Amino acid sequence: LQDVVRLSGKLMERETELPERLPTTPIELSYWVASHFHGAPREQQALLEMVSTENRLRREAEILESTRKHLAARTALKDLFSEIS
Repeated sequence: LQDVVRLSGKLMERETELPERLPTTPIELSYWVASHFHGAPREQQALLEMVSTENRLRREAEILESTRKHLAARTALKDLFSEIS
């Protein structure tokens, strides 16, 4: 989650940080993460409708890992093109 926030900020060229106080219980954290998937409303809704906290957290981890890889690649390309320019 921290990598996704950091890489997103780098791509948008603005400082972004996680809140100082994240939810502390698995259920609260799982709903907090799901509520911040703004760019994927169907996935967000599916996560919010999941009954199992464990399944919700596993799916969120999968999505965050995929997103992290995508953002890392985009950031590397952006850095490369910035160096060339």
